[in-house]
Amino acid sequence: AAFATDGRLADGAPVRVRRQVPVLTELPARTVRERTPFLPAGAVVLTDAPEPLAGAVPPEADLTVLSTAPLGAPRPGWHHLSEVTEESVRRALAGAGPGAIHLRVVADLVRAPTDGPAPRLTALHDAAYLMLQHVYDDLGDPGSSAVALLLGAAPGGTPHPYTGLFTGLWKTAALERDACLAFTLGTSATDLTEAMARAEEESAAERVFPAVFDIDGVRRTYLLSDEPAAPGEGARAVLGPDSVVVVAGGARGITAEVVKAVAEHFRPRIYVLGSNSLDDWPPETYEGTDEEFAARRAGYIKTEIARRDGRTVADINRAFDRMVNARRARRNLDEMAAHSGPGRVTYLACDMRDGDAVDGAIGRVLAEQGRIDLLVNAAGLQRSGLIKDKSFAEFTAIRDLKLDSYLHLKRALRTAPPRLWCNFGSLLGYFGQLGEADYAAANDFLAAAATHTRATGARTEEFTIGWTLWEGVGMGANELTKAYYERAGSYSNMAIAEGIHHFVQELHAPVRRPSVVHLGDAERATVERFYPGYLATTGEAERPGFFLRRLLESDERSLVYECPFDLATDGYLEHHTVRGEATLPGTFVTELAAEAARALVPGKRVIAFEDLRFEHFLRVYRDLPAGPRRIRAELVDSPGEVTVVQVRITEDVVAPSGVVLVEDRVHFLARVLLDTEAPTAPRWEEWPAGEETPVPDPYHQPGSPVRLTGPFVSTTDTRIHPRGKRARYAPDIPAGDPVWSRFTVPSILLDGLARVGVLELLDGPDGHLVPVAAPLSIRRIDLYEEISDHDLAASGEPVDLFVTPPGFDLTADAISNRFVAVRPDGRMLLQMKDMRATLIGYIDAETGEAVPVEQASAGEDRT
Repeated sequence: AAFATDGRLADGAPVRVRRQVPVLTELPARTVRERTPFLPAGAVVLTDAPEPLAGAVPPEADLTVLSTAPLGAPRPGWHHLSEVTEESVRRALAGAGPGAIHLRVVADLVRAPTDGPAPRLTALHDAAYLMLQHVYDDLGDPGSSAVALLLGAAPGGTPHPYTGLFTGLWKTAALERDACLAFTLGTSATDLTEAMARAEEESAAERVFPAVFDIDGVRRTYLLSDEPAAPGEGARAVLGPDSVVVVAGGARGITAEVVKAVAEHFRPRIYVLGSNSLDDWPPETYEGTDEEFAARRAGYIKTEIARRDGRTVADINRAFDRMVNARRARRNLDEMAAHSGPGRVTYLACDMRDGDAVDGAIGRVLAEQGRIDLLVNAAGLQRSGLIKDKSFAEFTAIRDLKLDSYLHLKRALRTAPPRLWCNFGSLLGYFGQLGEADYAAANDFLAAAATHTRATGARTEEFTIGWTLWEGVGMGANELTKAYYERAGSYSNMAIAEGIHHFVQELHAPVRRPSVVHLGDAERATVERFYPGYLATTGEAERPGFFLRRLLESDERSLVYECPFDLATDGYLEHHTVRGEATLPGTFVTELAAEAARALVPGKRVIAFEDLRFEHFLRVYRDLPAGPRRIRAELVDSPGEVTVVQVRITEDVVAPSGVVLVEDRVHFLARVLLDTEAPTAPRWEEWPAGEETPVPDPYHQPGSPVRLTGPFVSTTDTRIHPRGKRARYAPDIPAGDPVWSRFTVPSILLDGLARVGVLELLDGPDGHLVPVAAPLSIRRIDLYEEISDHDLAASGEPVDLFVTPPGFDLTADAISNRFVAVRPDGRMLLQMKDMRATLIGYIDAETGEAVPVEQASAGEDRT
């Protein structure tokens, strides 16, 4: 319960960062520059697939090629790197000549394992880093380019885990060499010629992010969706005293803070794996205060130098640092044990880079407990240094600790996967950062690996949290790093309590996403500086929909959102009342259904709705709280290119005692049709001139049982024509309105268009009673444009509304009617067919007063 709140910590303090979910989103290309050839003269090409490359380029091509795989045949300028070292790369480049300003990587991921080592790919990654170092200055040239082309990069439509190594490295390279045209293109294509053509197309495109995917011909990139993880009151704990938790790299830093909180709140059996063998240090290591122990450093160095065992002062200093770390680790373990209980916290010395050691440690846990409920994979190192300055040895050490730890755990747990697997990643992996090529690559790998694992239906629920900077621990404990980022204002410096809050919420998220990051104001400013316009582009994904307020369930074929209605958020409904109570207009089901369908089928647009049914009014009472409504979207199998989604909006009817009287009572039903493009808009044939009779919109009258004010007064010039009814759509919506700017369907227009259908004077032109009705069903609505009421109001362009046939047939047994919104040039904006309604009453057009159905029928024969 302490972690159930959204937006606030248990003590009421607001959170500084919000959870964001990366969504691989279709983003059509916009050409902004001339294409750059993929293989320009003088380019240096790194590859692990020399044979396809040899087949794609003529022998005389002016290229220098370095391959981590053996060459099929010798070619001038082509070199096999049997071992990737600084010297081997330097030798291969000796004949390349000065000024290599075009760097290319061609990687073949088709045969690369998704959960095991890929030596040729990691060797290629090594070579890419060394090559970036070698041409670092040349890539500062405004005409330079660096492109990594990853073939077979999306098995089953999901990026391969090893794409993360290259995207992470390239994000950092693009930031450090910002004059260079630098990007990665991960393509599902396996033909190199086809893939190179795609890369050349991409070179001309505008990019808000340097990592792009081409999946089955559709251009995609990761955008962020703002998705809180609050589990809600009453959510069941996923851990308890019977649970087994294993933490790799969890004795210090942010991981230890998280595990201490897990011990406090859930009291599980805990195993901590760490590289520091705590029992090997002498007992006095753990004595005295931290200040007293720090004061021993000089004496320790003096004593150890006197041993003359060949160690340098730096070596001895590092040994003392490991004792300091051992003290912190022991203190953290003692705090965990104080909560979980005596004998329920075990520390296992284990070098995560050693596969046999990991097998042994995990084997012991499984032998003792038989299962693992939660694995936290948090091993890692971080030391900043620009690509040009950081040694190759340090680059591989930092990258490989995370990479090897993950792969060793995968191997050790292959027959007994944990129920939950949490990787501790970093925001630096998602966005890159100056000086963090290795760290970004490793963390982007973890995010890609979790995403791929979840997409392939594995038994483990795996997820990677891309942490921002924590205050005082982890990277935030390093004084130089902390000072640098504080000076730059790059990160929020999240408090420890908030980090714990986000972790526990992630464990209990209604839907666990495979990859999440956290952004606050400082992070957003940093992202805008790095990638101008990215967050504006990601705005569509960032807010999934006005009515999609809390995700409850999600899989490949369905999702369920919860939408609590209240007059603080939905105050606009006070302008749409039924018998005095704020009520959602029936046509607004189009917005709810469209949002849910697009969330289930991203990348497609809504083109139509079918079989809309309005079962019960959705009222929102000021002083009577109601339970949330549920919006459920499910894929319907359908032939052809059009995707069909069935949407239901329901609620539970609950007695004051809390007993559920009716479960999932239906408010609205609709089928949503989605396609990649909108159908061509038909043309409307203008009606000939004829005698028209003005009729006031009955819903605008003060006595109407369905009373509209404010933005819902959206029609003018309402009148009857010999061929039917007509009006002018006149939206009154201010620019930037926080509600209407988030709508995606012109629901107010549809509401006004439906009202035009009731325009009829009882007893003919001399009558004065106008019907008031509420819709029961609509057979079909077709949308020919992707536009909202907010956009239509901003454009100022008139829209005319037409309804046929004449008369009031909405309550007849057999209905055949048509409602059309038309632009000035005759193009239909949308049309609606066969609406059925129920008669609520009448309005006296002369007085504006309501006339009940019984009273109207009691006069002359009015049926």
